[in-house]
Amino acid sequence: MQNDQDFTIRPADVRDAAGIGFVHCRGWQTAYAGLLPETILQGMSPEKSAARFRQEGCRDTLVAEQNGRVVGFCGYGGWRDDPDPDEGEIIGLYVLPECQRQGIGGALMKAALAELAARGCRAVSLWVLQGNDRAARFYERQGFARTGQTKGTPPLVEFRMRRPWPGRAV
Repeated sequence: MQNDQDFTIRPADVRDAAGIGFVHCRGWQTAYAGLLPETILQGMSPEKSAARFRQEGCRDTLVAEQNGRVVGFCGYGGWRDDPDPDEGEIIGLYVLPECQRQGIGGALMKAALAELAARGCRAVSLWVLQGNDRAARFYERQGFARTGQTKGTPPLVEFRMRRPWPGRAV
């Protein structure tokens, strides 16, 4: 899917695992600096992340590609915390720090929401690490709102955000 910018959004495949792993590792180390213990962030590596994505086959993942390299990705699927066929989930959305504020995150979200709508989802939820205010603001701009539900124990406490589909009962 081409857009007005200089990036493309497309379904990922296993050949993208290294690029996704790099974005995942870099995204965590940037977004969660000061929110998670440094030992967790230092223990990450692009290779470890890539191995996980390779093993999972990169299914239900979209990538943003710019100048031939993966610069962002969005994983999506059914709601994992309570199997409800009408509830979708954004499992993770990360864009390289130097590629943010170019519309890539919004384009990835739009494409993932379209995929979930095609599957019949009536709402979509996601989890945000407490303290990650920048991500929460981004998701609010995408139509998500806090539900008041949390999970986890410090320092890994997350809060749920949810977005109903306009015109559909929630």
